[in-house]
Amino acid sequence: MLVQLSRHPNTVLCIVGDFNLPGIKWSILDNEPIGTPSNNIETMVYDNLVYNGLLQYNFNANRNNVILDLVLVNSSNVSVHESSYNLVKPDSHHPPLSIDLYIPDLHVMQFPDTCGHILC
Repeated sequence: MLVQLSRHPNTVLCIVGDFNLPGIKWSILDNEPIGTPSNNIETMVYDNLVYNGLLQYNFNANRNNVILDLVLVNSSNVSVHESSYNLVKPDSHHPPLSIDLYIPDLHVMQFPDTCGHILC
């Protein structure tokens, strides 16, 4: 999918999830989010994110002072903060997040998967 997105440079991609990479220390350097991996697996994941133009914008650490839930975006027009609203009881390892993402020209791209279904 990322290869197909490279053909559409104005497309905003946002991937959110529990990546369970507690060894990566996330910070800001010169107004750019960066990660400092602590082992080979984390280095491989981080290098692939950067190679594909994705930066991590969640800096809300959990009770263990690590960030497990990543907000990966190929645009700097994103704001992430801990949410005071939640749908379920908050988990101390995964604080609820509020994500504001500016998408200048909303356009849904569809990609066929290997089974012939459409992924949106």
